Amino acid sequence: MITIQEICDRMGEAQHEVQVLGVVALNETWEQLPERWAKNLTANPDLKISILCESDNMLFGKAFTYDTEEAVPRRSFQELKFIRDQALNLPELLASRAGSKTSLNASVKVMHLDIPVSIVRVDDGIYANLWLSQLSSQYQEIGLEHPWRSHLQSYLDTYFNVNGGGKYASEPGAELLELFDHSRIPRGIFPRSSFYDTDYSQLVVWALVFDREGRLLIHRRSDNAKDNQGMWDKSVGGHVDFSLDVDTSRAVLREAIEELFSDEMKDRSKFFTAWSVTDDEVFYLGEWRSKRGQHPFNEIKAFTREWAFFRLHDSQQVYSPRTLPGGGERRLRVIADVYLFIGGPGLSDETLGDLKNSEFKLVALSELKSVMDRALRGEAVSQFDPKNPVPRFSPDLINIMTGQLRDTLEEFSQYVKRYLRK
Repeated sequence: MITIQEICDRMGEAQHEVQVLGVVALNETWEQLPERWAKNLTANPDLKISILCESDNMLFGKAFTYDTEEAVPRRSFQELKFIRDQALNLPELLASRAGSKTSLNASVKVMHLDIPVSIVRVDDGIYANLWLSQLSSQYQEIGLEHPWRSHLQSYLDTYFNVNGGGKYASEPGAELLELFDHSRIPRGIFPRSSFYDTDYSQLVVWALVFDREGRLLIHRRSDNAKDNQGMWDKSVGGHVDFSLDVDTSRAVLREAIEELFSDEMKDRSKFFTAWSVTDDEVFYLGEWRSKRGQHPFNEIKAFTREWAFFRLHDSQQVYSPRTLPGGGERRLRVIADVYLFIGGPGLSDETLGDLKNSEFKLVALSELKSVMDRALRGEAVSQFDPKNPVPRFSPDLINIMTGQLRDTLEEFSQYVKRYLRK
């Protein structure tokens, strides 16, 4: 066995590389190491330090067994987070002691896969602290002849490989999302960027916005967007933020307000106030059911500026690939909760405000389908998008306009035109 203090001493004297997978077992070392590493990095600028910390989810699970009378020492979820957060502060502490250049040699991320065994590797030495004793004061040295050596080496290599397990590690504070299986059961919380190229789904919300003439609002993604650059897309799309949203109806309202009425709107648009609303002026009217007929529109027609929205009963499970700026494509699956919005009387061709780096258009569904059909055949439709003679459409908008969802939108549009058009 080797003690925590001995591990700390060896990490402080490392010559080439330190890798740490799981940090809560190293509790007290996070007060000692910044000073020692700062000196070591100054003298040895080639030294690399890589640390993967436990996620909040993992620590929460640990607390189920460690925050009990039987556990020695007893540690609560908040105490485990406190220990973990000491390691997260390492780059800042190194920069304050030895300058910002040294902190570049230290990478500290949060790992969102389980860490069944805590490992420390110092140069050629490997030290393991097994799950059942992870908060004890001792590690076991795994020598070159140890039967576990090759397995633990492979385990480390997988977790620190950015194209393997490392894709599920994130910077502290990075956006996290839930991953859902095909039955819409949440299976874990992971970094947003890690969802590419998996067979499982993000939960997203779509807001499909109609004006009072039954036309759909679409927008052209900016030429410097993160993906699907220059493509015409649905009105609004976004992710469910599990730290903010009680349900997807709240999420879609938040996303719609942010996308359509946020400070991104150019101040020079004199028409902005004609149709911008706050969340207090957007009313959720439950599920859309055509059998309700004229009834919901009697209330909506009386609105002077307010908006209304409905939820579709069935979620959409779609393949939603992303085209990256370099031309490559990343696989992505989503479960989309779809909401139908009806804009206030001020939403019209003349009053569309310009979002930064974006362009909006109100278009009849029949016209959109005709343009899309021609564009998908490679035919020019120059009057639709002057920047692109052959308009490009996002996979989501293509899914919407070529699948069953189009029928629902056509029906909804007819109700809007019949009962709301002046």
